[in-house]
Amino acid sequence: MAQEAVSALYGAVKRIDRQKTAARPKRFFSEWDRLFGAVYGQKLEKAQATAAQTALLYNLPAGADLKPLLFSIHTYYAFLMKLIAVELLALQPDSTMRGFAAEVAYLDDNELRSRLTYLESGHEFSRRGIDNFLEADFFGWYLDLWGPEIARNVREIARCLGEFEAATTVLEPAWTHDLLRNLYEIVVPQKLRHDLGEYYTPDWLARHVIDRAGYTGELQHRFLDPACGSGTFLVHAIHLALDRARRQPAFDSAVTARSIIDSVVGFDLNPMAVLAARTNYLISIADLIPAIRPLSLPVYLCDSVVPLERAPDPGKPLFPEGKLVFSTHVRNYEFPLSMKDKARIDRFTGLVDESLRAASEPAVFASRVRTDMRLPDAEAWELAEVYRQIKALHDANEDGIWARYIKNAFAPVYVGAFDYVVGNPPWIRWKFLSDEYRQRTLPLWHQYRIFSLRGQEARLGAGEKDFSMLFTYACADRYLKDGGTLAFLITETVFKARGGGEGFRSFEIPATMTPLSVLWMEDMVSLNPFLTASNKTCAFALRRGESTSYPVPVTRWRTKKGVGRIPPSWSAEQVLSKTERDSLQAVPVEPHRAQSSWQIASGADLRRFEKMKGANAYPARRGADTSPYGVFRLRLKEVVRSTGIVGQCESGMLGHS
Repeated sequence: MAQEAVSALYGAVKRIDRQKTAARPKRFFSEWDRLFGAVYGQKLEKAQATAAQTALLYNLPAGADLKPLLFSIHTYYAFLMKLIAVELLALQPDSTMRGFAAEVAYLDDNELRSRLTYLESGHEFSRRGIDNFLEADFFGWYLDLWGPEIARNVREIARCLGEFEAATTVLEPAWTHDLLRNLYEIVVPQKLRHDLGEYYTPDWLARHVIDRAGYTGELQHRFLDPACGSGTFLVHAIHLALDRARRQPAFDSAVTARSIIDSVVGFDLNPMAVLAARTNYLISIADLIPAIRPLSLPVYLCDSVVPLERAPDPGKPLFPEGKLVFSTHVRNYEFPLSMKDKARIDRFTGLVDESLRAASEPAVFASRVRTDMRLPDAEAWELAEVYRQIKALHDANEDGIWARYIKNAFAPVYVGAFDYVVGNPPWIRWKFLSDEYRQRTLPLWHQYRIFSLRGQEARLGAGEKDFSMLFTYACADRYLKDGGTLAFLITETVFKARGGGEGFRSFEIPATMTPLSVLWMEDMVSLNPFLTASNKTCAFALRRGESTSYPVPVTRWRTKKGVGRIPPSWSAEQVLSKTERDSLQAVPVEPHRAQSSWQIASGADLRRFEKMKGANAYPARRGADTSPYGVFRLRLKEVVRSTGIVGQCESGMLGHS
């Protein structure tokens, strides 16, 4: 089923440039492609080779293009999630609706397209009291390229799911969460996922980081995962909040559900990951939905790092002074600062949708927005200009998501501060970020003084940075309350790298001189919890508003003798029983330079090391740049005896990471 469906979708994507009805799919694909570049960076050459293997799985030519192939796979997976979500709503105790999949499985092509158009519009969820499930969704494009082949495959998917749903009366949250993960691992092969840098955070590890951060599910505490992926950390936070609430003497399902919706929030820049996180969020609160409908799912497609405001460095402005600017591949949309308010941006986007349906002209929209939102003339006309730009796309049949996309992008502006910011941010080295995203984030690297090196030291390579450094500072600055805790999985190099991590190890937000106190670090390099990934995993936590004091407590994990690698499927209890943990301490290797590399050892060893420290007359050099760490073997073909120079050789790459 997946083979035929993805093959049909891929064929449709490849026809986008040749079909007159493909204006909207072309816009969606272009914007998805822009986000794809920001999410995956410049790892595409490596992944393109793997795409050939993936194409064969879907009965496509080995030369299939990576991006259209992934867009097709994401569309297929997104469709499965939409069907599962709407089936979940049909299974609610107060629902009088029959299962959606069973309803559409035997419709003719035209009726099926009409029914799916309603589903993809989001109205199927809105009328059942769920908002922000399909807002800013890129994957309904297939309806514009509808034909017998796509219809046949969609009908087969619905039929199979309808037969499966008839055998059960409930979608159990933990089981369905695993189902979604397993489905994704089936439709996107492991090699391709790993070449793109996609690794699921094991459940036990997500729960461990949340526990170590100190989050216990208290409903008054706000929790944000700013790189939520498919929602693993969000699901664990929701379960903690539900378990805690149900242990109280008087459990109120409506109060509990509303508190969770208001306090457990996720951001991500990957459209498919956002849809997966929303689906998992919906499943996690499934039995509470009747008590709080209507509700708006607090998982947003947005950039946690790049602000909608002007650049903080006046010398390098990203945006005009005093404006909020949302950038897409089409254009920049400029808003007045008064739109930094959830109610206002919600009302504005609602008016855009209503006005588009009524075919209102921009002048009429300006008059209405001025009256409804009580805005001065100048701001009303600024918003009317945004409406005019969206209407132009709408009139050219290139719209469908832009107003809701904008609504999601504004979430970081109005969402407020959190007691806990927890997650697994992207680990991407600076040089592997896309060119566009490097340019967009460059002022922020300087603002947070992460680019701390100058001159020859930087040119010699000591300044290699990882995007997780910037991500940490941006989140601590923008989303963390004073006294709040941030806990991330991150690469250990931010603590150990001599030059590359110095700016990160200042542990201070420069603009406000707000200190950040590192509370603990857990060294998981030997444990390697991501199984097939060759990385240096660690977890750490910091608290905003306090200064870091040394030594910092460090826990070093290692597996017990004979255990081998830890499977991601293990429970926390299994992992703890098969590992050992050493209690160590970390101090700056140069006692009088707090930003120097960390030295980690037992307290007794650190005291001995102090006696051995002194000046080093040898100036270190980086030497050869071996990135991307290629390893080759050579087979000699000919040696010219008179000179000893190798004349010919054959090479083959053994492996890389």
